[in-house]
Order: sequence, then structure tokens, then C-alpha cells
Amino acid sequence: MAKLEDWTQEELKKVLRYEPETGRFFKVATGKEIGPGNKSRYLTIRIGDNKPYYAHRLAWLYVHGVVPYQLDHINGIPRDNRITNLRLCSHSQNMINRERQANNKTGYRGVRLRDTGKYEAAICLNGKKYYLGSNYATALEAAEAYKKASDEVYAEFARK
Repeated sequence: MAKLEDWTQEELKKVLRYEPETGRFFKVATGKEIGPGNKSRYLTIRIGDNKPYYAHRLAWLYVHGVVPYQLDHINGIPRDNRITNLRLCSHSQNMINRERQANNKTGYRGVRLRDTGKYEAAICLNGKKYYLGSNYATALEAAEAYKKASDEVYAEFARK
């Protein structure tokens, strides 16, 4: 089997046991827990043809019987694969719930320092940028404007 889409829930349950309340996986043949493995942000599990699959996608297939197109880790922790921490989403919804970018110099999402010394807040929706103001005296004021807009626009996908 080359793709996760080729697996069925029944086939998966023959090789893995999943605990939805903890997000842990075990090999059925040995009963041993599948450990953290590689050091990437996401846990991968090798099954079948020894191809690695993302654990969160395996969890969804195990519980719901379908392979998800895209999943979001609600709490933003990629290795927390409890089923209550996973939800279906679009790509743009998944990007909304990501961590602040490493190149962000203000420490706040959606906020940048302008050449004028004032702070600007902006939010993106469906690929379009909306400006929330560009004359904030502090980064915190601009961040508060972003947070308010984020809660309204992104609803449950807004980063908490």
C-alpha cells in the first residue's frame, strides 16, 4: 500500500491499536507502544510497506473510518494526537491556527513596526489582507486590535 488512502479502518486496526483519550499508538503484533520516533514536529508511524504516515491522520482513520484531507491540532501541539485535539479543516483554516512566524519581530501575530515608529495591525482572510490600523503607539495595542478581529473572523480557528 503506497498511500494512506489505500488503507481501510479494518486493515489499520489489524496492525495498530489507538487510544483516542491519550493519542497513543501500539503495535497489535507486539503490544508495544510506538514511541516518539523522529524529531520532526509531527509523529510519523511506519506500517505496512514501512512507509511513514502522520499519526494524526492515522488516528482520524482509526476512529472515523475515513482518511482526512487536512486536520488541525486544536491546541497547536503537533504531537498531541488525542482525537479531541483533532478537527477537520481547510488549508487556510489550518494556517490560521499556526504559531507566530519565526521572523516576526514584534512578538505578536498580525503586527509590524512601520518606518514611522508606529505599529500596524493586519489580518488575512481568503488570501486578502485587511488593515486594522497603522497608527498604534505600542505593539500591544495593535495586537489587541488583531486579537479582536481574529476572534470575529476566524471564530473557533482563532489562535488562543
